[in-house]
Amino acid sequence: METAKQPQQQPSKMPVSPARGPDGVPSADYAENELEPSVTLQRLLRTPGGIPQNRTADILAIQRTFGNQAAGMLLNRLATPTQNSQAAGAPARESTIERQTPTVDVRDLPMADQDKEKIRTSARDNLPIWVDTFANLWFTATNGALGVTNEPDDPDFKSETGQRALGLFGASLAGNLVWAATCLLAPELTVPIRLMSFGGAVVGSGVVGVLAGDSSVVSSQPSFRGSAATALAKLRDEVVKVSKDKVKDVADECATGNVTDIEEQKKKLWGKMFSTAFNQAAPIESAAASKLSKAAPAFVAQWQAHKASKEVADQAWQRTEERIKRDGYPWSVKLRVLLEPSGPGGPADEYKMQVFNEEKLKCAVETFQPKIDFA
Repeated sequence: METAKQPQQQPSKMPVSPARGPDGVPSADYAENELEPSVTLQRLLRTPGGIPQNRTADILAIQRTFGNQAAGMLLNRLATPTQNSQAAGAPARESTIERQTPTVDVRDLPMADQDKEKIRTSARDNLPIWVDTFANLWFTATNGALGVTNEPDDPDFKSETGQRALGLFGASLAGNLVWAATCLLAPELTVPIRLMSFGGAVVGSGVVGVLAGDSSVVSSQPSFRGSAATALAKLRDEVVKVSKDKVKDVADECATGNVTDIEEQKKKLWGKMFSTAFNQAAPIESAAASKLSKAAPAFVAQWQAHKASKEVADQAWQRTEERIKRDGYPWSVKLRVLLEPSGPGGPADEYKMQVFNEEKLKCAVETFQPKIDFA
């Protein structure tokens, strides 16, 4: 009687897990290949069944620490369905994985290659001080351009009331720092700067004083440069904050490219911050001055158009009628009416036009909302 043959056991197609030490970390050395983040990401996109987006940071972290082979093994494990995931013939079900908020910056994980890690660590230690140095150079150059900018010139600005409108020139420059961001590269800075504007603020709202650091001042500044320079100094601090985070990217690039010379590392850092020639202030000042040269003429043109608008005239006539009705005509005008011929163009009309011009200037100042376009 023949005995039934046992079916030959098929070799498993599942990848073999690497040996692990007591701490659960693979004991094999997966750092023999250089890191290729782009290759890993491309593989993530074409992996059968897809890889959840929230696992991308995990994959990169493993690759950075243990090398390409470790990341590849995890990709294979994620892409291989388990034997008991579904019953035979049952329709396929999509697996649901809870999305977790990343808590680790992949750039902070050590590199597998020790030589590259030394370059990376050295760059991270030495470059932050140069962020401050470069930001100070940018601030000095940009502030220099502000110092030679002409003040808007219009006869209205010579009067005490008109001076209040002139005060808005500094607020306009402080609230729209596009002129100062000409040479900046980081989108974290340039995008918000291009979107923000204090163009809707008027003199009486206190914007001019607040931008100059004094919330009690609600009229005008003796010079527009005070409020603009204060806003510029705040932008300088933001440049430092954003650029120090860019140091991590520069350090990674230096490690990957074996860039050990500090001067070359500084050039890479500059290239992350500015679009001008390395460590030169003149191109930065020139670019800012070119933008600022358009500011004063644009401000004056907007002021004149606003003052001549129908809305300002209508409000001024209403105030004129109310003022004369309330206060009457002065005795000098009444005396002239008795001694001089009356009618159109007489003393009463002259006085009425004088009051209208005064009220028109006040209305224009109170409702002026300049918006300087530096595009």
